[in-house]
Amino acid sequence: MKKTAAVLLCLLMPFVILFCGCKSYDYTPYYHMVSKGGGGPNIYAWQVDDGSWRCAAFHDLNRGISEEELAYFQNELPCPLKEMRKILNTYSDVARENTIIFVVRYIKETSDSNKFFSELTSDKAIPETYRFLYRELGLQIPDYL
Repeated sequence: MKKTAAVLLCLLMPFVILFCGCKSYDYTPYYHMVSKGGGGPNIYAWQVDDGSWRCAAFHDLNRGISEEELAYFQNELPCPLKEMRKILNTYSDVARENTIIFVVRYIKETSDSNKFFSELTSDKAIPETYRFLYRELGLQIPDYL
């Protein structure tokens, strides 16, 4: 009986995943990001409607990211904090020590596209939020926080 139930569960699982609206993500690009300058990644973190956090990692940006880039990563490759922590653990100590976190607002697919990136950075992000994110990502909290 247990074998039959297990086989049935295995056969039904792909259909449940397919039809439940769940989207799976391949975080491989985050594992293979390497900083050419030896610095750490910039982590852009945002809180989603259910209160949980997602993030995206960018390397070697000598500029801010555009709203279009951020919206793409928020919609196509949103990484939960636990998964990003695993990813960051594969980076060198130097890269991890030089990681910078930015708290940004969540851009929904239906958002107004006439906003500028300067409006993305959350001025409501308080030090406790940053300390929470550094802890959750397994990073050392900077002295200034």
